[in-house]
Amino acid sequence: MMIPEKMYLKNFPGIIYELSKRYCDVINDRGFLIKEAKSMKQEEIGIVIEAEGEFAKVRAARHGDCKECGACPGDDAITMDVQNPISAKVGQRVAFEMHEASMVTAAFVVYALPLLAAAAGAIIGWYIAGEFGQAVVPFQIGGGIIGFGLSLIFVKLYDRAMKKNTKTLPVITKILS
Repeated sequence: MMIPEKMYLKNFPGIIYELSKRYCDVINDRGFLIKEAKSMKQEEIGIVIEAEGEFAKVRAARHGDCKECGACPGDDAITMDVQNPISAKVGQRVAFEMHEASMVTAAFVVYALPLLAAAAGAIIGWYIAGEFGQAVVPFQIGGGIIGFGLSLIFVKLYDRAMKKNTKTLPVITKILS
């Protein structure tokens, strides 16, 4: 008997069901095979501060007052490299899109991966301490620190790779003013 997709997925916790509705067009009867992923994008507004060929630097505000406007850089503005297929000029207010999948992956690498690596290091430290008959806590602390440090090196390498990959850069979609 085939179980309808939505009925089967509703048996999962709500977050997984919501993610499946957002990102999946086709799922098999068990809810595992994703044939086509939807392209989710988040639109932001900023000001072009530098334009060079097909790329530009855009300053976008991150605080609540300027979220919709983007006219001022604000206290907590970020500057990012973006693709500029519509040839926006310096000083123009633009809308640009960022792929949510890229943002979710980057957030995982930056926030969750170091924690997981530190936990794995602590577990490995516990195992090594047990094998050598030593006190467990110092080995767990050392393993956690080593795991965390290695993950920070990976995060830095990941950041460099993403900066070189133009497919992950946000794209200017329209000029607002």
